[in-house]
Amino acid sequence: MAVRTDDPITTESVAAYLGNCALPVKPAPPHLPEQADVLLIMVGEVTSETMDWMRTAREQRGHGARVVLVASSLTESQLVRAVSYGLTSFLHRRTSTMAQVLQAVVNSRNGRAELPQSLIASLVELLHSTRDSALSSNGLSQREVDVVRHLAEGLDTLEIAARLNYSERTIKAIIHSAINRLGLRNRAHVVAYALRKGLV
Repeated sequence: MAVRTDDPITTESVAAYLGNCALPVKPAPPHLPEQADVLLIMVGEVTSETMDWMRTAREQRGHGARVVLVASSLTESQLVRAVSYGLTSFLHRRTSTMAQVLQAVVNSRNGRAELPQSLIASLVELLHSTRDSALSSNGLSQREVDVVRHLAEGLDTLEIAARLNYSERTIKAIIHSAINRLGLRNRAHVVAYALRKGLV
């Protein structure tokens, strides 16, 4: 296994702990060592550099890349990219112990994933949104039309989320996506667009 962190003290501490647990650990240079079956990344915040480490591991190992990430947080877009790069486990840095990190590494080696429920829910929601995002001839997906209809009724994003059984963040993402894709300025403009197309 290989370890990447954002500081040398953490690298040495993690390597020492896991080494004492009979796991051979190497600090990961820019390229993943040949014999490394798992890349453990432990950082405060996930940055573009963190994502590059995962991408590089994927490029070198293909679908055999397994990544265990320990960080303070992970956004929805980072989650999607990380999974595509081989993320198998994510642990919150502030609440995880080294014993839990060790277990995540062992689980990853054995092909088991470990993600918090909130991240699993985000992935499921994203899969649904991808499935539902096929555009109709009017330029809006059915899900976008549903959201815009509720906007036209004067509901706010929280109320729309409750009615459609989505998170508020998903509703905002749907609106933002439609506005950007259609070159519109704001929510009122997207409602006007829907009115012109006879959708509302």
